[in-house]
Amino acid sequence: MSDTVPLTGEPLALDLINTSTAVGDLLATPADLRAWLELQAGRFGEARELVTAGLAAADLAAVRDVRDRTARVLDHVRRGERPRPTTWTPSTGPNVPRPPSPPSPGTARRSPRSAAAPERPATG
Repeated sequence: MSDTVPLTGEPLALDLINTSTAVGDLLATPADLRAWLELQAGRFGEARELVTAGLAAADLAAVRDVRDRTARVLDHVRRGERPRPTTWTPSTGPNVPRPPSPPSPGTARRSPRSAAAPERPATG
């Protein structure tokens, strides 16, 4: 890892987000990821398994993707906004809008017109 020491001790997701700093990315290489996992090994047992299994560039890319998505979600929540739903598959890649979910049992499917302009609940 660089000379910058990552912040640790927060919930694991925050520790992961904190590896992307104004100084730079603390997870720039698989070796950086290995070092970060070693720091976290006392808190999450799978970290030791991952370190001993060996880490490749694809592993680093996957972890960085999770980190970036988690950071975006938390940023939306911090601003009081609802995160945009996305899905990721190897064939489509990241940031693809999630297809509409089928209606729940017992609920009517909305027509395309009502889906475009949903009714607002009455206040008062």
